[in-house]
Amino acid sequence: MKKSVRVGSTDVELINHLIQILKESKRVRENYKLKSLTSKLDSVDNIEKDKIKKEKYLLNKKRYKESLEEKIVDTEVQILTSEISKSLGKKVKERIKKLIVGVNEEINDFENELRVLNNSSEWIDWLNQMYLEVDSLENLPLNKQREFVSKYVKKIEVEYKPKTQSHKFNFKFLYPIVEDGIKLKGKNNRGRKEYEILDGSSSSSIEIKFSNKRIRLSEDEKNDLHKRISELRVGESLSLNEVCKILNDEGYLTPTKKKWDKPKLSSYTKNMKLDVGKV
Repeated sequence: MKKSVRVGSTDVELINHLIQILKESKRVRENYKLKSLTSKLDSVDNIEKDKIKKEKYLLNKKRYKESLEEKIVDTEVQILTSEISKSLGKKVKERIKKLIVGVNEEINDFENELRVLNNSSEWIDWLNQMYLEVDSLENLPLNKQREFVSKYVKKIEVEYKPKTQSHKFNFKFLYPIVEDGIKLKGKNNRGRKEYEILDGSSSSSIEIKFSNKRIRLSEDEKNDLHKRISELRVGESLSLNEVCKILNDEGYLTPTKKKWDKPKLSSYTKNMKLDVGKV
């Protein structure tokens, strides 16, 4: 190709395009519902039992989260009273924060499942778990977004259009989910609505205009990045590889909106003139 794409900004536009298709697809929602809820909807009793069980799990998870938050406070007190060193305290807090992130994800899952179960009798109008998950995709790290949409995308072809100075991306989906539909067929002998999913297209395309303009971090983003790198390299004496992993996990990008690796970080810290000694 004569003009290469800018991976960071292009990924965002492509993911947003895919998310919109998934959010509007009737088949995606129905496939997820059949996979996740069929066994739960066999009887009202099963639904009520499952709701009670999930409410109990949810309460326990919320209590566990509160205990983790209290441990962060306790760690802060230990640092202030010099019971533990500042560097050790930071490491402890970071580990606890990671646990809290995981617990928050579990709490969100249980709350979404309960929302679905509470509306289980609404077969067409209710926003099922898949729709809620797709909504939350916009706030997930890019690698998690890629992982999610890869379940539905077979391949992506790209070509450069010199006349419009843009790249055209052609998506081939595993299922005909683009602009699909739904047709009501009445109710079955159990009083539930019956319907048929109408196939849509299995392909879609989007054009993204090529730009020579380099994407840079704002001053606030740059200051926040400098602060975090200083904490990890100087405050915690972590290696370049360790710092790269943490920065990428926490969503920090390079000034040109790319993932961190050892060479990039080494060059960047030299420009920052950090005194970290030999690593």
